[in-house]
Amino acid sequence: MFTKEVMAFVFIINLLVAKAQVKDAELHIGGSAQIRNFSWSIAGNIYGENPNILSELKYKDIVSIGYLAKLKFPIIRHLKLGLSLEKLYTVGGHGTDNDYAADNRTNPSYEHLFSSNKGSAYDLCGLMEILLIDNKKLMLSTGLSYVLSEQSFYILDKSIPELNSVYLANTHGPGVAVIVKIDASKNNYINSLTIWNSLSYKAEADWNLISTFKHPISFIHNSRGNKIEQEIILGHQFTKNFDVFLRGNISFFKTGKGLDKAYLASNNEITTRLNGAKSILYKLGIGCLLKI
Repeated sequence: MFTKEVMAFVFIINLLVAKAQVKDAELHIGGSAQIRNFSWSIAGNIYGENPNILSELKYKDIVSIGYLAKLKFPIIRHLKLGLSLEKLYTVGGHGTDNDYAADNRTNPSYEHLFSSNKGSAYDLCGLMEILLIDNKKLMLSTGLSYVLSEQSFYILDKSIPELNSVYLANTHGPGVAVIVKIDASKNNYINSLTIWNSLSYKAEADWNLISTFKHPISFIHNSRGNKIEQEIILGHQFTKNFDVFLRGNISFFKTGKGLDKAYLASNNEITTRLNGAKSILYKLGIGCLLKI
């Protein structure tokens, strides 16, 4: 978990808020729903061999619902600071757990279809925006961001009530953004946010029914990856200080090769290659914007 990183991040934001002249701030609040497909695999050894895919987990159609809160305010002319927090709770999903004895997913040795309708996720993002163009129809900004994300993925099965395995995936890292606002008509507008992040990836898992593993940490994954996200907002201004909006997002995340370290009950450790983790995520949201 990112406890230290989150505390440091929030502390820095608080210092900036204290020093800024907070006026013309914008508060975004609303509901959020997302669906994610997420997968990872490991090889039989650290060289990616014996076999090249030993075990593969795929979490499919993981549906989560929750809320989003975002505060944005000017610091100086042409410079804005934003902080957003999104918290979601998993309500549905399923997946597959497959092991193989030979290369290229051949000679399967284990297969399990499971449900994954439990868990949670959060995203914390800070964004510094620099205004480049501002006219009657178009606003263009660029910026720097830092994100912290976490989501838990469960392996559950009604036929095995005691099964309660969990994989906790964490990412954090800096990024760059491009923000565009287009006035479509007198009271309607379109916002576009494109953001790319270079991320550190770490995951911890507890395979609770596997007696050969230690608990509560059975194995960990470490790697680095990249994420690109596109957000589109359709907004309508009801009054000078109150808007409503619809929000849609799509994001892609993929790591490179990394390490899988398993902790055995015998106190031994086994290190193999993490082939990688990848995710595709879709979000929809509705909310309001208050100008304070």
